[in-house]
Amino acid sequence: MPSPLLSDILHSFGWDQRFELLEKIGAGAMGQVWRAREIGTHRIVALKFLDPSRSGDEQSLARLEIEGQTLMRLREAGGHDHVVPILDFQVTQEHACLVTEFIPGLNLRKWCSSHRLGLRERVGLIAHVARASGWFQGLGIVHRDLKPANILVSAVTHQPVIVDFSIAKVEDNLTLTLTNEALGTAPYMAPEQFDRRRAPVSPATDVYALGATLYELLTQVPPHPGEFTVIIQRHAEEIRPAPPSALNPDIPRDLECIILKALSHRPADRYADGTALAEDLDRFLAGEPVKARPLPFVTRLVRRARRKPALTAALAACVALGAFILWNLPRQKAQRERFSLQTRLTTAMQHGEWNSSTLAEAEATLDALTNYNDPLVVQVRQRFHDDVVHDMESRLQQNHLREEDYTWLRTLNTWLQPRAPLHASRLQSLITEREGRWETRVQLRAPFSDLQGLIPRSDVQVTGGLLYPVYNGPPEVPAPITFTDSVSVPSEVIFTFQVDAHDYHPTTIVFYHQGTRVAAGLYRVRHLSTTMRGQMLKDASADLESFVLTLKLNQDDNRTLHIPDVHLLDQPFRMSVRLEREWVEARVNERHSLRADFVFTQSGAQATNYWRLSWPKNLGLKELTLRTRRADAISPLEEADLAAMQGSYAEAIRHYERLRGDPQFGAEARYKTAECLLLQGESAEALPLWKSLATGPSSQWRDRGLLRLWTHSVISKSGDAPRYLALLPDPLPASMIGQISQVQVDVVSQAYAQVGMSSALPRVDPLMITEATKAFRLLRQPPVQIASRFALAHHSAGLDRESHSLYRDGLDDALQTVRTPDDIRAVTNCLDQWCRIHHSESNESLASRLNQWKKKRPDDPTVQAIWHMEQARRAARGRNLRGAITLIQEARQLRPEEMDNRIHTSLWLLQGMLYRLQNTEDRALSAWQKANSIAETVTMKSPLHLMDRVILSSLTQAWDLRMAGDLLTTLAGRHLIGEEQTEAKAAFNATFLTDPAWLTTFNNVLQGEEGLQFAEDYALCRQPPRELVWHFYRLLLEHHFLSTAFPKATPDQTNRVRQIVDALVTEMAMNPRGEISHLYAYLRAWNDPSAAKVLFDTTYPYSPALVEDMKWLLQQRFE
Repeated sequence: MPSPLLSDILHSFGWDQRFELLEKIGAGAMGQVWRAREIGTHRIVALKFLDPSRSGDEQSLARLEIEGQTLMRLREAGGHDHVVPILDFQVTQEHACLVTEFIPGLNLRKWCSSHRLGLRERVGLIAHVARASGWFQGLGIVHRDLKPANILVSAVTHQPVIVDFSIAKVEDNLTLTLTNEALGTAPYMAPEQFDRRRAPVSPATDVYALGATLYELLTQVPPHPGEFTVIIQRHAEEIRPAPPSALNPDIPRDLECIILKALSHRPADRYADGTALAEDLDRFLAGEPVKARPLPFVTRLVRRARRKPALTAALAACVALGAFILWNLPRQKAQRERFSLQTRLTTAMQHGEWNSSTLAEAEATLDALTNYNDPLVVQVRQRFHDDVVHDMESRLQQNHLREEDYTWLRTLNTWLQPRAPLHASRLQSLITEREGRWETRVQLRAPFSDLQGLIPRSDVQVTGGLLYPVYNGPPEVPAPITFTDSVSVPSEVIFTFQVDAHDYHPTTIVFYHQGTRVAAGLYRVRHLSTTMRGQMLKDASADLESFVLTLKLNQDDNRTLHIPDVHLLDQPFRMSVRLEREWVEARVNERHSLRADFVFTQSGAQATNYWRLSWPKNLGLKELTLRTRRADAISPLEEADLAAMQGSYAEAIRHYERLRGDPQFGAEARYKTAECLLLQGESAEALPLWKSLATGPSSQWRDRGLLRLWTHSVISKSGDAPRYLALLPDPLPASMIGQISQVQVDVVSQAYAQVGMSSALPRVDPLMITEATKAFRLLRQPPVQIASRFALAHHSAGLDRESHSLYRDGLDDALQTVRTPDDIRAVTNCLDQWCRIHHSESNESLASRLNQWKKKRPDDPTVQAIWHMEQARRAARGRNLRGAITLIQEARQLRPEEMDNRIHTSLWLLQGMLYRLQNTEDRALSAWQKANSIAETVTMKSPLHLMDRVILSSLTQAWDLRMAGDLLTTLAGRHLIGEEQTEAKAAFNATFLTDPAWLTTFNNVLQGEEGLQFAEDYALCRQPPRELVWHFYRLLLEHHFLSTAFPKATPDQTNRVRQIVDALVTEMAMNPRGEISHLYAYLRAWNDPSAAKVLFDTTYPYSPALVEDMKWLLQQRFE
């Protein structure tokens, strides 16, 4: 039970009525973690309190505050699947509390042990964690305490989740610092966490912790076992951990190299961040060569020697003593010459900086000294090399490096390579890292005294600390401000504006680069063209004063993102465009973003490049930043990409052809050759190139080729689509899906969409359902749309766990992202279907989401009706008829004219059944007739709605040829398209609509005792839809066979017919070899003696016993 102190703390936050504490699940020196229930939503959450005994402790409060702020920052950045999501956060002068999602499961070490995971599974978990850490490191956050205890593995998803950001370091922010105290957990702490003089904490610090965690998971011991002081000493002496393969011989060499690289003492020798580590682990798991290589022994030896300051002092003393002795022996000419050489060397080493001349002079002097067998030459040569290294390191630490700096660094490193290869290798890594670092080239901010030559002073004015453009003309015609200095790729321009929110005019940022034009704009919905505005206003939330972020590549790729926040401009807003070689991204306030991917790689700076800002005169500039990142010289591949971007496809293909056999770029060249052919309209020529990629080694180009093959096969109906779909990884990166046009996405989606409509048939093919679901995921369809289309079909195919996951994930995602009427319709489909499959009284997951959506959509009559119907069914299943009828009557008051008619039909079907249970049959019949009339107005005929109509027509005995032709043929072919649908409907018509006895069967099937009970079970959802469908087919066939072949059946005949029908329906539902056409053939033979005689001449795909029983039935029919 929670202590009264914790209850008081909840009360101080105003949370005593919001959360119910269930059990303590963790405790440490600083705080406690409790599992709790959010009362309003029934959601299970985790509450992390400051321990009551540490109330008011500033250090502990600071840790929880840092964790809360860090997690909130990550949530604003969009969150990550492998980082615990924060839900709320409170801090006062005495207490603090974090509310996060509850992760049921175990910490990483216990999970791996209890589940006996193999080596690859353990590596895979760390790869996920590393990629997540790379994500938040990219946001300027270093965790500083990654370890198995802070990585939980969910018992639901089996995926790792990072927790406890209480000592995280956040870039450009005040973070926790303890005097003379190291932050972290010793076995997983990097050397720089023990001694800040070594290096600052960086993403490489977390890489070390992940390396230590993986080392322990694979060897059962930490890389540096022992007490805190022992670990500090081992780091001080740069003692390497034992090779993990010595402790576990199953560890491959490549994996060992990855682990030891991550555990390097120097941050520069580790992976730069978690993403780089994850990518190398992925390469290992894929069987590809890894980038990690063992550190040479000589480097380790030299580094340890340089850690000894006494050695340096002794060397200096030896040099001084040698000079004194030589000076006092003038008779020894050789010794005087040797001293002269030492003096020359000293002079050379006192230069301002090394260059080719001073390097040559120093080396020549050292070589001359070698002729005298000077014992100090070896040490002096080492000092010489160290001095060169020191100069290079100092240059790399400068804030801004010019091209001549990089030339100087490369020159010295080329000289150093044969003389000190270990230093040269490390410095090359630092040079490469520095070349890849963002550097601010221009930054304008108040008081704007220096515009750095970017904008002519005459074109702007400063008012109230903001910069405004000066020009003649109306505000809605913005001034184009163009700048070309320092424009290159990669590049990012960031503007912070302040504006009167009631007088905003569109703002656009344009980048032009070698034939590629990128334009990002921020508009209000009312600013859009009539067509675009009409599309936006289909969404009920698209207020005319809300915003739209647009991103256009050239003239043919226009992307939009609706931003519903009408208060977006109440505070200064930030708009940025980041251009990388392979993609471009526009962002507003770091929360809303649009991204587009280039097919062909952009290259570096050109004289024709420019940025242009369309700047309304009432828009005040608060800050402008232009950042660039140095790019390498153009490669042959990029030369080909440039030609392709400029539309010179034949020239690009010639360039690519020269790279086709290249081991590194060959696959990419083949893929881009195919793209050029496709852009020229030569898809047939592109096809063999895609196929050659599909049979090649794993790579993103293989996956891109497979994606092209899959979409081509679907569109051309070649029959190969399942094979290519199976080979595609799931999920695919968004950048890869971006290569498919929206028209192609629509066509492929339509090809798979109908598969989910088979739920009302006896047998649903699980393979087809799984394929269709994967296809929709690959096409990045919203999870709620996937659940709406395929979750019921998964249930019908016997895949109940998958069905449950689809509903849960779809509804949860929609709570955050749902925008359009189609999304809302998908939500109501999911809620309605899930309520029919499960009972909310026994399924907490369903109950909580029903309540969440009832609360989220209080004015939506369809959502409210679904909630009322489930409560009414629940009451009726519990024999509370009065309560059930009250709930249904409340639902009928929910503006039925605005309700989805499919749900409105179900509402009257349920009400009629409740009347029947009250023995008011006339009122029941009236309700069902009302339901039938509503059902006829429905245009979107889902499987459940079609079944509702079948049941209603039988309850009201309303079957006639018109209704049967409309309803039953739709049911038979709803899941098919094109010719297959036409053929299925024709077969159904030939079977059922030519025999009047079937209409009699449909009208009477629910009138007997068993039929009445079935109708009750159906209306109250006592059984799930899969079993109800099977039961209905049994009743239908049994009634038809008995009424037509045995008008006065004996009990024995009735029992045998029932046994045969049970076996037949089971075969239909379970036998993958049995097609619906076999049933149709049998039923047509029922009225055709000549067809009956030859029906079984060919092999029938049913069990021999069932075939004999079916023959007996036909004999009885014609006797």
